[in-house]
Amino acid sequence: MNNELIEFVCVHEDAHRQLPGVLAIKDVQKEKSYYAYCNQQSCDLIGYKSPSHAYGISDYDLNCDAVEQAGFFNEIDQQVVTIGCTIQSIDFYNYTSDNVIGVWGTKRPITNHLGKIIGLYFFATPLTKQHFSKLSQQIGFDSIPRGSHIIRDNLSEFGLTESESKIMFYLIKRYTATEIAKQLNIKTGTVQEHIRNIVSKTQMMGKKGAFDFAVEYGLVNFIPKSLLSDGCSIII
Repeated sequence: MNNELIEFVCVHEDAHRQLPGVLAIKDVQKEKSYYAYCNQQSCDLIGYKSPSHAYGISDYDLNCDAVEQAGFFNEIDQQVVTIGCTIQSIDFYNYTSDNVIGVWGTKRPITNHLGKIIGLYFFATPLTKQHFSKLSQQIGFDSIPRGSHIIRDNLSEFGLTESESKIMFYLIKRYTATEIAKQLNIKTGTVQEHIRNIVSKTQMMGKKGAFDFAVEYGLVNFIPKSLLSDGCSIII
């Protein structure tokens, strides 16, 4: 375990205990990330009795079915500390805490006084079925989509606009143009024009090629941030 991170945890432990929601601090190493601190709410989610019991575990030791995605969690951790970026996600798993079906979380780097990254924070808000109902209305989920869903900005690296990124999200989910128009409250003709632009920019094989494109570029479980513009109302 990173000694500098351990010192950071010790210095700020009282403050961390008072923070609401789920909180974890991780030491990100080459092959695994280890938990340097979990608050009690985090322990309740992942099946550990107390913060002391969870100290030093990795995602491969979680006592809930999120353990199946341990490798994916570690990949995200590596991105956060290597690039120095903040990554948001919505995760739906069978957690051990009553009534919690998912978490809306953020991972961001922890730096020392010299700006060196020494670990990462994971902050999250637990989601109940009531939260999911609101999220379903906003995004269009018909059922609880088990797994991790990365919240991204627009797919500008592919030349897509905000509107095109939203439509790409639904194409990946195999929505028809009519269904997309209904979900976004726009005209079907507008959707079809956006689809033509998407196909031209991405060179994918028509709208039916959206899923294959998503697999190739790791977009299967992405959610455009613009679809969650009213996200605060979902979790209040």
